[in-house]
Amino acid sequence: MYFATLKAITTYLKENPDLDYLHIEGLPGHKFLPSLPDTLTSLWIENCPDLTSLIGLPRTIDHLKIENCPQLRDLPVMSCPLTALIVLKCPGVSQVRYLPRTLVQLWAEYCPGFADSFALPESLNYWRIENCEAV
Repeated sequence: MYFATLKAITTYLKENPDLDYLHIEGLPGHKFLPSLPDTLTSLWIENCPDLTSLIGLPRTIDHLKIENCPQLRDLPVMSCPLTALIVLKCPGVSQVRYLPRTLVQLWAEYCPGFADSFALPESLNYWRIENCEAV
């Protein structure tokens, strides 16, 4: 869903507290995500032009897709059972601190700063890294 304001997404989350999937699109002018429910297992963040951080993701996330978030700088240490991570068109991402051992799928594309400072977990059975100049 497209959320024009933080209030809009906060209201939506209060009205839908048991979400397991959430697609956030928009949030212009906001650098951080709001508090997200612990019921989420799948999160897609798209076209958030001012988002700089993903700190505070619920520990229940197992699928995370981030697309076209140009100000996002790094991916935090993810202490969740993440099995799929997709990062597309996020040119500001320059640091991946840690990839969980549970990760099965990794796809990064058009992230020129995507650093090669992380070790690929042995659990990966699919990985695709394209147009990421630092790797």
